Amino acid sequence: MRRKVFRYSFLCALLFVFVTAVFMFTACGKEETVKEKEENKKENKEEIVIKKDDIEDTEEVGSSDPELEEEAAFPILNDLIDRIQLTAAPLESTGASVSVYAENLSDGARASVNSSQMPAASLIKLYIAGCVYEQMDFVKEQEVYAGETEELLRLMITVSDNDAANELVRKLGFGDASAGMEVVNEFCRLHGFADTHMGRLLLAPNDMDDNYTSVNDCGKFLREMNGNVLVGSEKLLDLMRQQERTGKIPAGVPENIETANKTGELSDVENDAAIIFGENGAYTVCVMMSGLSDTSAARSVIREISAQIYEYMCP
Repeated sequence: MRRKVFRYSFLCALLFVFVTAVFMFTACGKEETVKEKEENKKENKEEIVIKKDDIEDTEEVGSSDPELEEEAAFPILNDLIDRIQLTAAPLESTGASVSVYAENLSDGARASVNSSQMPAASLIKLYIAGCVYEQMDFVKEQEVYAGETEELLRLMITVSDNDAANELVRKLGFGDASAGMEVVNEFCRLHGFADTHMGRLLLAPNDMDDNYTSVNDCGKFLREMNGNVLVGSEKLLDLMRQQERTGKIPAGVPENIETANKTGELSDVENDAAIIFGENGAYTVCVMMSGLSDTSAARSVIREISAQIYEYMCP
């Protein structure tokens, strides 16, 4: 009897020791697992921070200005810039702002003088036309008579008809002028004409907004039109060849030289943007002037600048 009790007690003691050992081993394993997880979390956090820092460093190194990159990719005609600045100086001394852009379309060599956002006047019609050609099917669905859209485009470009321009803008907005202007602005945003904005209809009073562009934007527009990048490029270029207002940039080149241009005028603004098809190849000239006290003198300066650029491009 005593032996049985002793055996039973001994077995219970062994069982207790075994269970205790298993429990302690399991607890230690869990503790190690928790520690390992915590260490892994720390390593992951450090890895995430490192990767984030790498991304931030990469973004800083890779950040760039597309316009600056584009300018750096082509020769800058510094001597032509000097000539233009000398010619514009007397006009600028009266308080006027003068911007000029010229580009050889064969090799991309260019001269840009004081390009900034300025009153567009009728130069905004270039962007309206570009937008209409891109939305041609939508606009033609609203025609009152067959061929109305083409007639409105012809009037807007060749004789700078303001009513034709405003009607095309309304059609872009399906009868809503404000919506149509936003369509034009979206066209400009999508094509990278960063300085161009339509804020009012032609000759419509609006103290809160206006129409703006820059010589750089106009130069880019003419380049893409000449390169057939824009929808309807050939048709628009043909209309510009038929331009009836040729007393500014075209008047500065010999009569036998073909030109395609679009002008813009306000009471104190004189603008013109043209492609000149010279003997040595085509080139662009864009001139914008604002704050003028003598528009007749300004037109004379535009002709002089045009002649200088022609002599430079076609020696």
